Amino acid sequence: MCRAFEALLEGKSLGTAELSTLLGVGPAQARRYAKQLGKMKGVRQTADGIQLSKQALFETPSREAAVAAALMAGVSELFHGTRYAQAMRDALGYVAARAPQPLPTDGLLQRFRFATRGGDPAIGEKAQVLEVVVKALLNSERLAVNYIDFAGAPRCCTFEPLTLFVYEHQLYLIGREPQLAIEALRFSRLASAHGTKQRFEYPSSAAYNLDALLHEIWGIFLGYDEHALEEVIVRLAPRWRTFANSHRWHPSQQVIDADKGLVRFFLRPCPEFRGWVLNMGSEIEVLQPNWLREWVASELKDALAIYEAGDAVIQRGEPCHRRVVLPNSRRIQAPMDPPRRLRLRLRTDKAP
Repeated sequence: MCRAFEALLEGKSLGTAELSTLLGVGPAQARRYAKQLGKMKGVRQTADGIQLSKQALFETPSREAAVAAALMAGVSELFHGTRYAQAMRDALGYVAARAPQPLPTDGLLQRFRFATRGGDPAIGEKAQVLEVVVKALLNSERLAVNYIDFAGAPRCCTFEPLTLFVYEHQLYLIGREPQLAIEALRFSRLASAHGTKQRFEYPSSAAYNLDALLHEIWGIFLGYDEHALEEVIVRLAPRWRTFANSHRWHPSQQVIDADKGLVRFFLRPCPEFRGWVLNMGSEIEVLQPNWLREWVASELKDALAIYEAGDAVIQRGEPCHRRVVLPNSRRIQAPMDPPRRLRLRLRTDKAP
């Protein structure tokens, strides 16, 4: 039977005579073998006997698979300038063409789209570095990397790559120096990366659980242990309260009082979380922990001092209006921003 399988895989059509010769059996036995082989997936009956249809070996992609492929193809924009950008679109084309109701690739991308916000423009310039990183990830190989940290300081180290991670619109390489804590390197600041041909043992899911690591933080600040896990409670301004019920900023988020806008988080108050609080400005109030409330108040005071210490103050006049012509020729009154009348008063002293 193995010889029959090999012949079918080579694309040959096997009739009774061919099976008799190939297997060394009589015509009656050959017909019984042909009947058994005909029950196998991908084997079909033809005028010349039985033949293997290689396409039939693969299941037809579902409609859901085609939609999922279209959404994932949107990520290709992050990899613009590398082979992976086109490969993602090719994968979509492959699935779309074999779906129960084949659709053109462009048609799927119009109907189902994942859009990236910004991106890493340096990825295309670092296509070779990306190839080295992907190879090291697949082979569990240590890398020799030259990296520029957030403050601009260069760093050279041996790095064990664990995950190539897309966070929002940026690419990160998650891993660690041997025997040290797990961290995330921004791919766009990888000056270079070279394989060392040194293998390492990829950690088990119990030793390395990325979802569990991300659950404790806000964003991508892995290895941040300045503060322990804390219960953080904030009060949102009224206009954010409906949004909080339909949007999840963090997996631990819990709306504990929708009417009062009270939201609770369990996390490490890392720099990214504190930055989010500051970004919300006057539309959020930290209720606990007290140290975080005091820190936010201090930062906002410092920010206000920067603006109050300016040498020039722009005073806006009364709002004026202009006519805006819409494509359908309807006219509406819209406030002009900035207004025409801007008065710049140079300050001669530092008094408020």
